[in-house]
Amino acid sequence: MDRLSSKVGFGLVVFILLWVPIPLGSNRQWAWSLLELLIFASAAFAFLNLPNLARTQVKAFKMAMPIWLVLLIFPLVCVLQLVSTYLLPTHFQSADPGRTLDALIKGIAYFLFAFAFWMHTQTEHRLRVVVWAIVVSALFQALYAVFLLFNGAAETPIFNTDIGHRATGSFIYQNHLANFLLISAAVGTGFMVSQFESLHAETWREKVQKFLKFLLGRKMVLRLALIIIVAGLVLTRSRMGNTAFFSALLIAALIALVWYKDRPKIFTAFILSIIALDIFLVGSWVGLDKVKERIEETVVAEEGRTYVGQQATPAIWDSPIIGHGAGSFYTVFGSYQEQDLGGFYDHAHNDYLQFAIEYGLPALFVATISILWLVYTTIYVMRNRQSRLFKGLAFGCLMAIIAMLIHSAVDFSLQAPATTLLFITVLVLVQISRDMPKGGWLVKKRTQTVTQNT
Repeated sequence: MDRLSSKVGFGLVVFILLWVPIPLGSNRQWAWSLLELLIFASAAFAFLNLPNLARTQVKAFKMAMPIWLVLLIFPLVCVLQLVSTYLLPTHFQSADPGRTLDALIKGIAYFLFAFAFWMHTQTEHRLRVVVWAIVVSALFQALYAVFLLFNGAAETPIFNTDIGHRATGSFIYQNHLANFLLISAAVGTGFMVSQFESLHAETWREKVQKFLKFLLGRKMVLRLALIIIVAGLVLTRSRMGNTAFFSALLIAALIALVWYKDRPKIFTAFILSIIALDIFLVGSWVGLDKVKERIEETVVAEEGRTYVGQQATPAIWDSPIIGHGAGSFYTVFGSYQEQDLGGFYDHAHNDYLQFAIEYGLPALFVATISILWLVYTTIYVMRNRQSRLFKGLAFGCLMAIIAMLIHSAVDFSLQAPATTLLFITVLVLVQISRDMPKGGWLVKKRTQTVTQNT
């Protein structure tokens, strides 16, 4: 029964990763409600497997405290805000209790997804399945975005949303698609790095054989998928999305050159191929020049989101400890807005600013320190672990976290369930790459059981 529940629960986790971006990025109440049901179901199977945890997995769960802190601090603040509003009316009240309650339920669901993902991903095989699910989901989004842009239709075929001149895929907002694709591309890049062998053939015949094997194998399929995903990223015309991907690639590569132990010799060539082939060659073909034009034409002082940040910042200092209430930015911003910004701003276009306003500075501080600790963890894995899979995934996760930290400074990526769930997946992957034993926890437990019986 325990194996069956584990398989069903893992199947639900993989399905969630494939499903979450499809219904408008799950950024509608009906789509999010359906997603919550799927998450609660996968978590239920995870709880059924709690008695079957190996000792090493119990220890690893405790070592994953940075992740649990990131995911629990925000629901905890929601509880405090709701208690202050309904039971102990004080100065610390939510400006929009209804949205705060929604944020609480959403925060609990995020935590339960991370818990279910960590519980059900017990072997290296399952870990690879998860990564392939991320790549396949992003590949579908990129191909769907290309189809919508070039089929000549004015509306999408399912939800009848307008098709503009920038790729959106099944998302409403092009920058959310950009963030989803850049995180997926980062994870896929790390997975690709993990496929390269540290030892290389010494004869030309062996080199040719390995090259042909590469062309005909799964590595080439993964490489082509990454090219298409990056092309989809370029087609979003997202200035910071493309900048974040390029910057994260370079920063993570420089860190890896220093700390990546037994780095494959082909590593540098692979990174250069992404820059030359994916970004410049393919990017130029699908419209990288238009992204460049948007960046050059950008005047920071004239950006509406800049004025939003300037006018919303004072709200932090009016309630710095517990915030104004999760999900209340639109309600709060109206009291601080000094002029018509020519648009509808229900988000701050800066995740750091919005979290500080809605949850307070202590919660933002705890989350920031925890994520920085996970950045350190990726470097630790690249430096100390022997497994190519774990070291490669650590590199991809490092790249994804850096890209998210950059992009979140100018947009509201973490307000979209699809991108948030994917980012949570990356955070859990970091801890798994650090703590999972060779083969996996399930394999380790079976080995221990056989040893005890003999």
